[in-house]
Amino acid sequence: MQLADLQSNGAVVVGRDLDRGITASLATLDVTLSLDGKAVNSVDKGASWDAIVKDIAWLAGHAEARGLPLKAGQVIITGARALLKLDGATRVEGVLGDWGRVSCGV
Repeated sequence: MQLADLQSNGAVVVGRDLDRGITASLATLDVTLSLDGKAVNSVDKGASWDAIVKDIAWLAGHAEARGLPLKAGQVIITGARALLKLDGATRVEGVLGDWGRVSCGV
């Protein structure tokens, strides 16, 4: 799969939709990443919902103008909050404040 960030992303985990109420909290949402149960990176700032929607609208127009319109079912990666290298870890977990968690074994 070709990724929007020119394939420099190590992985993308896609799961169930979160409650849409999260959109109001995105700019200040606490995000913590853990490797094998140990928290290794935490951030509390990011793009607001309005900024994300504005950027996706730009992307849609840009892609259409290049003859590559966005299609239903495509996943758009709007940016990463907390980055880390696996460094041999076999379990990765992300906690999105009180909104939920996502985890993956490698």
